[in-house]
Amino acid sequence: MNKIVCQKCGEEISNDFGVSLTFCANCGESLTNLSNKKTLSLEKDDLQPRAIKRQFPTIILTSLLTAFFLFIFFAAGLYFYLPQKSDRSDDAIKPTETPESRWKLWKSVSASEISKITYSTWSHRGLLSKSDGYVSSSAVMFSNEGTGTKTTSTNYDNGKRADKTDVFNTSITAEQFQQLAETVAANDFLNEPDSTKTISEGGATLTVTFSGGEKVVETSNIGIDTPEIKAILQAIDNLQNQVSWKPTTAIEKSNL
Repeated sequence: MNKIVCQKCGEEISNDFGVSLTFCANCGESLTNLSNKKTLSLEKDDLQPRAIKRQFPTIILTSLLTAFFLFIFFAAGLYFYLPQKSDRSDDAIKPTETPESRWKLWKSVSASEISKITYSTWSHRGLLSKSDGYVSSSAVMFSNEGTGTKTTSTNYDNGKRADKTDVFNTSITAEQFQQLAETVAANDFLNEPDSTKTISEGGATLTVTFSGGEKVVETSNIGIDTPEIKAILQAIDNLQNQVSWKPTTAIEKSNL
């Protein structure tokens, strides 16, 4: 015999006659067959474990992906926010100019030891095959004695024209030479390597005379130099533009 339970008032109604009851005789609420309710509850309870089993691989995969991305974010945070270890020791000598500058060595020559600074260039103009070219050369020199000399020369290939040399002199102060010598010493001239960017139709040379001897550096004749040489040549150029040059000698040598 089925028992009918009213969901509203909770009264249990006996269905002795097997008649399908629709409303509660006590409060008039719609009735639910107790046995049917239990059956539906059992079916729902049986479906839930199955659904969980089907979703288990998805849950595991989601958890693994979440853990992976959390690890990536954590590692990235450590990399960008923790101080990086330097490859060089604290007492390493660092460059004082641009990142392209070479590593400086301890200066072995001071500015006070430098007595003379000379920069000379030469270049060939014209075609050698036609013998109508010439060599143009120049040299500028400053000494700690307060003097400066500039020489320009033209030498013709065919010997049919007279070679020509012009000489100019000037005077400089002790402070001007000291400033130039300090630039030369600060840019580590003694350890400057020769330039590998050269061509056969020209050349350029920096010569520094000091108490321990003489240093000659072959610089680039096509404008590609180290930052150190560029700084030295710029200082020489600035000084020769500051002073007044007086022509002293004009020499013409005939090749005829």
